Amino acid sequence: MISSQLIEDAIRAELWSRGDVRDEMFPTSQRVIFDRLETWRHQHPGDMGPAVLNCHRGLGKSYFLTLYGIARCLEKAGTVVRFGSPTLTQTEEIAIPILTKILANAPPAIRWRKVANNYYFKSPLHPARTPESVFNLFSCKEDAESMRGKRAHVILLDEVRSIPSAQYVIDEVLLFLFAGQEDPMMILSSTPPKHPEHAFTSYYIPAAQKEGRYFKMSIDENPDFPEAQRRMLAKVCGGVDTVGWKREALCITLPDPSALAVYEFSAPGAEAAIVREVEMPSHY
Repeated sequence: MISSQLIEDAIRAELWSRGDVRDEMFPTSQRVIFDRLETWRHQHPGDMGPAVLNCHRGLGKSYFLTLYGIARCLEKAGTVVRFGSPTLTQTEEIAIPILTKILANAPPAIRWRKVANNYYFKSPLHPARTPESVFNLFSCKEDAESMRGKRAHVILLDEVRSIPSAQYVIDEVLLFLFAGQEDPMMILSSTPPKHPEHAFTSYYIPAAQKEGRYFKMSIDENPDFPEAQRRMLAKVCGGVDTVGWKREALCITLPDPSALAVYEFSAPGAEAAIVREVEMPSHY
């Protein structure tokens, strides 16, 4: 008699071989976003426009992006996935621990190997003599210009809020990696930056909203996030009315009050100090 564990292991190996890793995601947050992204992708084949994830801190955006990249590597042989963030050190510190954890628990049938900052994948369902898929780590600062002339099927950008000259890097360098490639997909992931004029909020979010490729999940919209942690984080942030909480937890685009040229009424006592009765002079 075959044990239930052997059956579960066989099912998991089959799903991974097809590039279906949804069971490794939180069910009502990450998996929901994955399904929405995939629905949009299949309804808009060939669309190179970046999908935007505006999701709260603590959702596991980096973990989600990494799993999504692995899924695409396993789905089709020869897929090139590039995962980037503002700097190479940041990319390595974000992605390598996540990759190490995920791949330590990958089904034995999934073959993978690491060479420098490239992870190579082979699924048992990939046809013989087809190239391995590759998950490449890069920097949007140090490596951006060196990406010219290269190709990609999937580009995943994390912490976009901190990428300097983001619109130049994305529009004039990275999007051209899709030239001649089938089924391209770019995902921009971040919480809103302190400065609303940053391209993530001033350009990419409005464009994605217009084209239906904007995906938002605030902490209040995430059933997977423990209520105790939510209360703790709100307390650490100084309360649910602070700019930090609204930006990092509720994913609302707000300027940093300390960076404003004109003082904002949001600061305690600011309105009373600015909008007040002024005594008229005795003569003028």
